[in-house]
Amino acid sequence: MPRTVAQLPEHPPAPAQTEVDVQAQSPYRRVGDLTIDLVRKQVVGGSREFRLPKLSFDLLAALVEAAPEPVSIDSLMSRVWPGLVVTPETVVQRVKLLRAALGDDSRRPRYVEGLRGRGYRLVAQVSTVPCAELGRESPAAAEPLVEAAAEPAAAESSAAPSRGVQGPRSRRAVPARAVAVIAALLLVVVAAGGFGLARFVTSDAPPPPAPRIAVLPFESLSPNPGDALLADGMQDELIDALAERAPSLGVIARTTMMTYRGRPKVAASTVGRELGAAYVVAATLRRDTGGMRMTLELVDAKTDALLWSHAYERDLAEMSSLRSEAAADLAMHLALAGTPADAPARAAATRNPDAYDQYLQALAALQAASGIYAPCCGAPSLEDLQTIETRLTRAVALDPDFAEAYALRMVVRIAVHLWNFDVSDAQLRRIREDLAAAEKLAPRAAKTLEARAYYEAWIEGHYARALAILADAQKAGLAAPPLWAADLLVREQHVDEALRVFRRALELDPKNPIVSYSYASELTLLHRPAEALRAIDFGLAQSPDDPALQRWKSTAAFEFTGDRTRLRPLAEAAAAAGPAIRAADSGLLLAWAFHLLTSADETAKIPALLDSVGAPTVRAAFGGVGREPIAAYRGWTCLLLGDRQGAAEQGRRVLEFLAAGEETKHDRYFRQLLAAEARLFMGDDRAAVAQARAAAAAPQPPGLAQSYFNHWTVAIYAWGGAESDAVDLLEKFTSVWPAAEPAVVARSPLYTVPLARNARFQRLMSRLEAEMSAIRPD
Repeated sequence: MPRTVAQLPEHPPAPAQTEVDVQAQSPYRRVGDLTIDLVRKQVVGGSREFRLPKLSFDLLAALVEAAPEPVSIDSLMSRVWPGLVVTPETVVQRVKLLRAALGDDSRRPRYVEGLRGRGYRLVAQVSTVPCAELGRESPAAAEPLVEAAAEPAAAESSAAPSRGVQGPRSRRAVPARAVAVIAALLLVVVAAGGFGLARFVTSDAPPPPAPRIAVLPFESLSPNPGDALLADGMQDELIDALAERAPSLGVIARTTMMTYRGRPKVAASTVGRELGAAYVVAATLRRDTGGMRMTLELVDAKTDALLWSHAYERDLAEMSSLRSEAAADLAMHLALAGTPADAPARAAATRNPDAYDQYLQALAALQAASGIYAPCCGAPSLEDLQTIETRLTRAVALDPDFAEAYALRMVVRIAVHLWNFDVSDAQLRRIREDLAAAEKLAPRAAKTLEARAYYEAWIEGHYARALAILADAQKAGLAAPPLWAADLLVREQHVDEALRVFRRALELDPKNPIVSYSYASELTLLHRPAEALRAIDFGLAQSPDDPALQRWKSTAAFEFTGDRTRLRPLAEAAAAAGPAIRAADSGLLLAWAFHLLTSADETAKIPALLDSVGAPTVRAAFGGVGREPIAAYRGWTCLLLGDRQGAAEQGRRVLEFLAAGEETKHDRYFRQLLAAEARLFMGDDRAAVAQARAAAAAPQPPGLAQSYFNHWTVAIYAWGGAESDAVDLLEKFTSVWPAAEPAVVARSPLYTVPLARNARFQRLMSRLEAEMSAIRPD
């Protein structure tokens, strides 16, 4: 009978060894004041443990092994990134990360020294430490401290991390999935916490499960029907405060909990079974002229037993302190059940009840708007954002010292900028004024720090700085990294950490389709199609009626397999999307339709689609750059249909569009690429390619809706005669992070038409066809 896995020994028996052998083979090294375990991948200094990402540890191990001799850049590239094409800059950046983790200073190094032209070496003395000296057993069977799943090596490729808000860089050949991702990352500030989704992704071992608590939507008992929004805002505040007060809990997010709004009253055991919650909180809220009354009930989700209940009666001026007081009481009673209550209570945000009322209603409306990504996928309307901003403006007018209201208004104003409703200098000034006000009033408050991180990421493009500020915000009481932090982590090549943020968000917000959609998108960029499809299936299991997830399943299946039959229904909808594009004034929706029709071999339907839009411009698919001309879509369509004269006319219209506006820091890259397109349409191939190269070499502002692949630049190279450059980029971006799905290249006439006779492109196509044939999406 064959032995099962459980019957196999974890480690084979080791042969007897002498004391000298044991010392020689000890995995421990002392590097200055650090002790390094090469097997467990552990670094300890004094009482502190340094948890290094895998690539950082591998770099350190390579330097330890060679010490005291230097290790060249070439040698480090081959040893730390074996079999991959990376650049010296990749090594430089990884050394910076290692130094930062160890607290080292490149100017006065204690550990890693750079030698001009020679590489790097360890300046601290390195020695082998026998196992017996440490008083520990051999660690061969111990769990590694570095995560089992390595950072995907492609993230360390020669391709620089993309800049800007998650989404496709080209507005002409945009995978449809990316549009909803942009919606999620431009607007949502989602709190994430909890534990790993072990059943969902098997690459990481799950940490021990934390008890979870579900806060049901508050029931409004107020005589004023308008107080329902106030109740929603108070629910959100309680969820946030509870996550801060008891970080060891898994507090299920508001989006998922709002799916219980409008349902018949359900037992706590039903909620617990559906969400995996150990506890359920039910609440009512009543406000009248005399004050406010809030009741809470804490229920055991296994037995439906009432564990604790309390009624809070407060003057309206004390309304904003209820969130922290109630969270502290809940945490205390949960501690009696074995759950620690860890964080201090947060001070009241304002004592002006009307200001807090406006803030709560704005917060609830913003959370509701963050889920908007229909039809596939639009954006929150300007009217929605203006209504939210107006409420916050009233809040700060009623209480000029209300720091959280300034911080939240800044987030809303950044959304207005990134969605291209207002990209003026005046709008940027208003954004900075709000941030300055919040920082003057409460410079070290968690919400202020989170707002500063948001600004640094999406206005200034300082991703590492934003992550450092978020870490400070968590120390100040922020419950957990917001979902958009995962995008920053990927850009800074902390891939494992990013995926953990997504999995934590999925655990605590499983019925939020944007989380599933964003997670699937990131897995796609990492060239993990099977996991990406499972992410979509997970989202559909939780939200089976979500239209964007349904469309994404069909689109993703096509992009992984190349099977055009999956696109037919979507292509029909895209061909009829002109009125919706006009109504939403959405370049994102137009980019989605253009991608579907070209991929489905339905390019001939695009002219009628563009005619039905009936407008010369739309809000751009690039964030923070304003508007883009329909003539650019028409120009590409003319090229694909062989109408060179029509393309030249569209090129002139693109140049007229550019001449009518003024270039800014935020749209310079966008306008350079538009100019390159215009030259291509007009037949000036050499100028088009030169302009595209100049744009590709220029700094790219953070607001651009970029992602894994510069479709636009490749298409210009391909149609402009720079075939070698085009294929170089295609080979790179179908192999490394951020990776393109194979059908995005193999089924796009933007590449297959101009490169059909190129031998290297034909070999690339053969590889992509083999990849697609190996994927089974169903």
